[in-house]
Amino acid sequence: MTAKETAVLEQLRSDLHAYHIEVSKHIVSCNGCRGEVEKLHNDVYGLSGNKDETGLMGDMASTKQTLGTFRAGLCRIWTVILVILGAAATVAIRG
Repeated sequence: MTAKETAVLEQLRSDLHAYHIEVSKHIVSCNGCRGEVEKLHNDVYGLSGNKDETGLMGDMASTKQTLGTFRAGLCRIWTVILVILGAAATVAIRG
């Protein structure tokens, strides 16, 4: 090999080593983020197989169910009030 080829080969080795170091840093960074992503996923969706820790989505579903039950109760109360008022009006008119 000539001196020029040797210099090019050394430059390629140096570039490859720098690239390897940069990739290694990115791998470490990704592994560090993986734990945060898993924690965020568990906060939103809950732990799989754990009924007590349902996460935000489970809490939202529970809130919607409670709100639906509350609305149904209000509709029933409103209906009873209207029936009572109607009966009172009928008694007052006939009275």
